[in-house]
Amino acid sequence: MRMQKISVIGKKYFYSILMVFLCSFILSVSLAIISIKFTKNNEKENAYQIATIQAGKLKNVIENKLSTAETIASIIKTDNDASLDMNTLMNEIVDIHNLSSISLAPNGIINATYPLEGNESTINHDLLNDPDRAVEATIALDSHKLTLSGPYELRQGFYGAVGRLAVFLNDEKGEEYFWGFVCITLKFPDTFDEVQIENLSKHDYTYRIWRISPDTEKKQSILEKGTVGSDAITTTISLPNAKWYLSIDSKSGWIDTWDSVLRCGIAILFSFLITLLYVYLRSLEHSRNNLRISMEQQSENYLQMNQLNNELRAFRHDMSNHMLSLSNLLANKDIQQAQQYIEHLSTSFLTSVPIANTENYVFDALLAEKKSLANKAGITIECEIYLNRKLNIDNMDWSILFGNLLDNALEAATSYTTNTPIIRLQMLCRGNMLHVKLINSCQVEPIIKNGKFISNKINAQYHGQGMKHIEAIVKKYNGSMETTYENHQFTISFILSEV
Repeated sequence: MRMQKISVIGKKYFYSILMVFLCSFILSVSLAIISIKFTKNNEKENAYQIATIQAGKLKNVIENKLSTAETIASIIKTDNDASLDMNTLMNEIVDIHNLSSISLAPNGIINATYPLEGNESTINHDLLNDPDRAVEATIALDSHKLTLSGPYELRQGFYGAVGRLAVFLNDEKGEEYFWGFVCITLKFPDTFDEVQIENLSKHDYTYRIWRISPDTEKKQSILEKGTVGSDAITTTISLPNAKWYLSIDSKSGWIDTWDSVLRCGIAILFSFLITLLYVYLRSLEHSRNNLRISMEQQSENYLQMNQLNNELRAFRHDMSNHMLSLSNLLANKDIQQAQQYIEHLSTSFLTSVPIANTENYVFDALLAEKKSLANKAGITIECEIYLNRKLNIDNMDWSILFGNLLDNALEAATSYTTNTPIIRLQMLCRGNMLHVKLINSCQVEPIIKNGKFISNKINAQYHGQGMKHIEAIVKKYNGSMETTYENHQFTISFILSEV
């Protein structure tokens, strides 16, 4: 049962340490994760700002090119008799705005393209009846708005997009009718080069420009560089009657892997340090409790020794009266009364007078007090003390050393039930060295861990300090100590040097 209680106490202490570690680990790792997410959000916010700027540049370039359709539509509306030199005008607009071509499609059928060279394949292209162009051409017609269509593979043999503006005129009755389309052709990737979209790669980004195709209602990639993952940021490019999207992702990830590992490592190290601090504070608390208990024990020893000294002084004070009484009994030849008086006096003397005379009153009184406690507990104390001089040992050290020795011996002997418990104390002074050997009866074999005896008391972490105090005093006087257990006898022997 006692060992089970010790095990429970040990488990509680272990679980408290584990709980501190887990709490500090969860807290520190959570803070590390929050800082990682904060850094990631900052990186993504910066990327979003860059994407927004790049999208704005692309929007301006495309809108500027497509705006020429409004100019051409105005010319058609005001000069339908073609009195202007349209070929020269159109070619100048193409050059000024760096367009691929401008096409006119009366009734939806292209009949003129500027410049014609390289664009001959577009002549007679029926936009409203071409299955690959009809959907977006119809959107431009029905919306009465300039509409960006594509991109797709154009008849000219390159990849590009077309801006279409449906032109409406009024007949002689003033009624509006559809004249046809003004088409502005943009060649890719030339248009993107104008906004230096490739600079995104120089900033360690991958990117994709895409749209939702009106024909298939699926994502259509317009321009792509590198792999763009699901964690990319996306901004909208609002174009004439169309929407494109620019998605940006980091080539190496929004968070540096080694930086994340370092932060998590610091968090784990922090949790270990917190745990070590907790263990240190608990140990410090235990040490303070042990010191308090030790001081209380020493204070009790001093009180008991003071009581014994007072009893001894009282006995010596009454000695003359005892001798006078005994003399009167003998003078009256009352032998029986004299014998009883002597027996009573002898008993009183044995319980009051120290059993050793070492010239150290603290030790003598302490030994007498422990002898008295042993007698009451039915424990025999046998002493063999041979000191030829007063030893150079501090009174406090005498009290701590032999107080703990005798207290431990008394406690162990008290639990011994096999035979009459015995405590044997042997002390011998040779030169400047003190040899001490203490043997006491012991019912239960002590617990040994790492070559040292461990207390088997309940709340063991608060006990077992007596042996530590003994070891400290022995070490203080440059001594050595040995402990053994055999046949229900515990033996502790040590030597103190320079005493």
